[in-house]
Amino acid sequence: MSEFITKIRNFLITPLTKSFDAPTQFYFFLGMTLATTYSFMALQQAFAGNYVVEEDEREFVFWMQQFLDPELFTNDLITEYFKSITPLGYKALFWMMAKLAINPVLVSKLLLLIIPLIGSIYIFFICLEILPIPIAGCMAIIMFNQNVWMNSVLSSTPRGFVYLFLPAFIYYVLRQSLLGCLIVILLQGVFYPPYIFIFAGILLIRLIHWQQGKITISTEKKELLLSGLGLGLALLIMLPYAFSTSEFGPTVTLTEARLMPEFAQTGRSPFFDDNDLINFYFMGWQSGMFAAGPFKPPRLIWFAFLLPILLRFNGQFPLAKQVNRSVFILLQIILVSLAMFAVAHHFFLRLYFPNRYVMHTLRIVLVIAAAIAITVFLDTILAWAIKTTSNYLSWQSLVVLATSVFIIVSLIFLPVYLNMRDFGFPRTPYLQAHERELYDFLGKQPKDTVTASLTSEVDNLPTFAKRPILIGFEYANPYHLGYYKQIEKRAKALIYTQYSPQLEDLKRFIEQYRVDYFLIDQQAFKPTYVDRNRWFRQWPDLAATVRTSLEQGKIPAIAKLLERCTVLKTTNSLSLVQANCITRLSTIDSSNPAIN
Repeated sequence: MSEFITKIRNFLITPLTKSFDAPTQFYFFLGMTLATTYSFMALQQAFAGNYVVEEDEREFVFWMQQFLDPELFTNDLITEYFKSITPLGYKALFWMMAKLAINPVLVSKLLLLIIPLIGSIYIFFICLEILPIPIAGCMAIIMFNQNVWMNSVLSSTPRGFVYLFLPAFIYYVLRQSLLGCLIVILLQGVFYPPYIFIFAGILLIRLIHWQQGKITISTEKKELLLSGLGLGLALLIMLPYAFSTSEFGPTVTLTEARLMPEFAQTGRSPFFDDNDLINFYFMGWQSGMFAAGPFKPPRLIWFAFLLPILLRFNGQFPLAKQVNRSVFILLQIILVSLAMFAVAHHFFLRLYFPNRYVMHTLRIVLVIAAAIAITVFLDTILAWAIKTTSNYLSWQSLVVLATSVFIIVSLIFLPVYLNMRDFGFPRTPYLQAHERELYDFLGKQPKDTVTASLTSEVDNLPTFAKRPILIGFEYANPYHLGYYKQIEKRAKALIYTQYSPQLEDLKRFIEQYRVDYFLIDQQAFKPTYVDRNRWFRQWPDLAATVRTSLEQGKIPAIAKLLERCTVLKTTNSLSLVQANCITRLSTIDSSNPAIN
């Protein structure tokens, strides 16, 4: 039996003998095969229909359709705002794809396949830099992909590129590759600028050494050159952002945000939770460091917390002695991330939301640490079994075999388990839209046709109908007051108009905002609709006023015109009301209001 366990150990714990040798190739391609499988499972969801798009990506891909048709979304407030906040590199990538006649929606779907796969390659080789045992890299790839696909954190928006550029940067820092580091810093800066601070922090903290009980600064020329040039490039990249002024500014301050319902728990961008500070700093959606659930499946990620113990007592865990000093970069990344988390809280929104600086770094660090810890632990129990087991089956060998099988099964078959438990795997950020007739109808209207609506369906119109909208909750970012005050004014004016019993209010609104259509939910004139609608949840005082009006039997003017002016009814109880029909009327026939 001991010979059998020895063969298992030799197969699993194979040291790296030369660059990309046969065992390394085996474990690399095993990990990448599973990673590719997960990505293609996600692609099945992406291409499940004609109207599928990543939910957050709608803010970017809709206006990028201008690259294919410059006449789309001209003189549109929402378009101009999102163009202004889109990073240069991200914009350039979609522009180049458009020159090849590739639709932005298709590009976004393909990016969600490419980003985790390239990130996985770097994660594998990071593990080899820390512990030259290929199976560690294989396990890191598997856990990384399972974690990001389980928690629906992958995105083809600018922030999604963190999962490509952060692993790449870690690898090049460990290799002390000056050119590699500079290229990645540059790319990160033009795709997702906030993470330049993480890169700069890593370069700075690596210059600090602890020697003989004292803090010293590195004197190694190669390290100083790498950090100096890297920090210089980071500074050059960030200077334009520091001194630029937005036409949609100013950025909302902490004091202003505390008074805005948009940042309350029921608002467009929930941030504050004064009733529960622990939840605010740890689990808050925008404010908490663990908001995106880095500790969710795979459960083996908890092995990451054993790594410091294994390294401290490396006499009992022999393979831990082969973990080199490169492992300290994991601790350095965590320290830098926590520091930026605190700084971002202090400089509210000027450095974007605090959780962005922890949720991505922690996920990458944990899978690497867990893979190394599992490898060290597995080697230890296999070695123990070899020493204590005779040639016959014993309880020691059973323990070892059971542990090995548990780890392997947990790694490879976790997605099957998750699907059986109805957790769903992979969890993707895709949204399936269903109003094909609506998109087709509006898509045939003039390109400057504007639709006004309080429904959530209106958020899909710019992407699928390629026509502008007056407002959309998805596009109501409250971060730049020059933009948001205009959206807020439009939204409140639309609410007032939609629920006003006066025909003149409708006509005045149409003339002021040059609206061509209203998209009305046929349930919109019931008090229960007010309780469900996201705009009303954000403004409870306004919701109470509208609810009271409806409960008192005051019939909105547009409700009386649904039958007369509706040009399209959808299967999901939406009515597209023509504005020209309303403006031609002089009175309303109130004998038959179309309220269901």
